[in-house]
Amino acid sequence: MPFMEGILPRLNRFLTQDAIGEFPAALLDGEPTLVELLREIGVFERDGEADFVSQIPLSIQDALIAILRSNLHRHARKQMIVSWAPGYDWELTIWETESTSASRGGITMQIRSRYPADTHPARANREARAAAREGDEARRWRQ
Repeated sequence: MPFMEGILPRLNRFLTQDAIGEFPAALLDGEPTLVELLREIGVFERDGEADFVSQIPLSIQDALIAILRSNLHRHARKQMIVSWAPGYDWELTIWETESTSASRGGITMQIRSRYPADTHPARANREARAAAREGDEARRWRQ
């Protein structure tokens, strides 16, 4: 997943144990979209990255922002890691470890999606049916 493999290391640099304390919570004022937030902190470097992120379902985008907001408003912020794995549909899995005397804990958010070139089966079936209808129409005109 070239887009996520490029975006996530840049994003995760802002979320390390050392950096999360400096992350400006004010960036979340005004309810920014995920694309707006990532653009503001300078995560996007290549064409198509923002377009790809905008395809993430809004419920998942909102959840990612809510998790970040929750962490930024804590007395002791936890480091965060965002990862990606291939999947069938869009998914979001979240793990949060407790703070202990040995570690301040952390939050991991894993996004799963298809590769961009993989067509969703429902879309492929719709396109195949449309092509078949067009073929039927063309055959009728030739008769």
